[in-house]
Amino acid sequence: MNKKLSSGISLFLFIFCFCISGLTEQLQIDTVYKDKADEVSFVVTLPPGLEISPKSSDFQLLDGSKVIKKNANAIETFRGSNRDLVLLFNVDVSGSINKATLKETQDALINILSEKTLQKDKYQFGVLSFADKVINFPGFTDNQDTFTKSIRELKTARGKKAQNTVLFEAIIDSLNRLEQHKPNEYRRILVISDGKDEGSTEAFDTVVNLSKKLGIPIDGIAIGRDRRQFDGTDGLNGLAKATGGRFIDPRAESMSIKEAVTRSLNSFIENTWIVHFRYQSDTEKPALENAQIKFSPNETIDISAVFSGNIPAPQVNPPNPRVESGNDKKFNQSTGYWAIGILLLITLIFIVWIIRRNQEKPDVIDNGKIDPIIKSKEPIEDTVIPAPQSQSTRKIDRRHTVISPDPKLNHSYADKPGIALEIIEGSQAGQKFPITKSTFRIGANTDNDLVLLDNYVSRNHASLSYVNGQLLLTDQSRNGTTINGVLINNDTSIITPGDEIRVGNTSLKVIEM
Repeated sequence: MNKKLSSGISLFLFIFCFCISGLTEQLQIDTVYKDKADEVSFVVTLPPGLEISPKSSDFQLLDGSKVIKKNANAIETFRGSNRDLVLLFNVDVSGSINKATLKETQDALINILSEKTLQKDKYQFGVLSFADKVINFPGFTDNQDTFTKSIRELKTARGKKAQNTVLFEAIIDSLNRLEQHKPNEYRRILVISDGKDEGSTEAFDTVVNLSKKLGIPIDGIAIGRDRRQFDGTDGLNGLAKATGGRFIDPRAESMSIKEAVTRSLNSFIENTWIVHFRYQSDTEKPALENAQIKFSPNETIDISAVFSGNIPAPQVNPPNPRVESGNDKKFNQSTGYWAIGILLLITLIFIVWIIRRNQEKPDVIDNGKIDPIIKSKEPIEDTVIPAPQSQSTRKIDRRHTVISPDPKLNHSYADKPGIALEIIEGSQAGQKFPITKSTFRIGANTDNDLVLLDNYVSRNHASLSYVNGQLLLTDQSRNGTTINGVLINNDTSIITPGDEIRVGNTSLKVIEM
């Protein structure tokens, strides 16, 4: 083989393996929810640059090399979920930050609430500043006035107070504060600083270890006049890489601080998902520690991360200690063949019975008279009756009579529906939509029976159908549908009057008319 070609292939394989190993280190499990029985839900952030829409089947839950769940049961975007996002901003106000830079930083943070940068209703913000010491602003808020007031109170330190920059102490303080006040939420820290740490009693490794233990990533944005140290191994960039966060240098990328803050927040929100695993837990066993999430959407990507907390241990059926002999194995194989043969025979008999049953259904004669085997004297709504023909060319049009399985949809009830959907939350709240069709479609497309003006509703999100007297809801979306708070994903469930259906940001109540 040509030496240049061989060298090129080797270089390509090296780069490819290096990229895959880099992704492995950056898969982030930030939070776990255990508020539902026999369900564990992980907040998973994919590595930067991996722009794909994962499926639930792309994720596995492992205990070391042992598979707990081969596939996740459901997946939803964090932005479209009802979970809280908690952000704690750490703002450098030391002497290396001038007033103009601080003013630009304040305006950028205030913009988050005023322009709804995150486009999500459920979030909480907190702030602290640091120079020679950490100054905490108590509490978290989603109120624009309260948050604006806290940001406007930030002031650049002067004199002796400006000499030190206790960056690591500020982050340790933030991690402890988030653990104490918001233990079950999706939490992140965004540090806006020139990256220096001078005078801290805490070390770089202490910050990284506590961040990983709590599952709280640290994002960074570089500001200030002296920015030589932020890119070192123990600087702000290294801190973000070590904890699964994002780092942005606005000057290097020719952007404003406002653009950097918006990009930082949206970059992880758009790539963060909630992955649901359902399994029967064993409360008598100790909690399972260091569970692993594996993500393998295709043959070229196989990355994973370990959750440092604990989850309920799964129930495991004890293995059968009996060892089969050679005769036992032959007997079991023979029994298996007989079982398969019997099953095929039963299936064939069932198919023949279905065919014969369908052939025996009553027919309609083309002159409008009902065949004598039909006892009903009144025409049925969906019966098709062609125009009469002459006696010489008269033929029987053998079409099946269609009867709705639900009595509410019979011909006599078509103009007076008994079930309707009332929008109780969303942009169309207060509107009612009677269900007058045997299949009633819901979605954002204009050809649906119920068209919802909701950015988080799929084009064809769900449908309602009457089957054997029961009203069934079938989810057809990517992010799922909830019934009375229970998530269903590409599944079907029976609903009754009084049930509440949620699609996207819209809630619908099933009512009787």
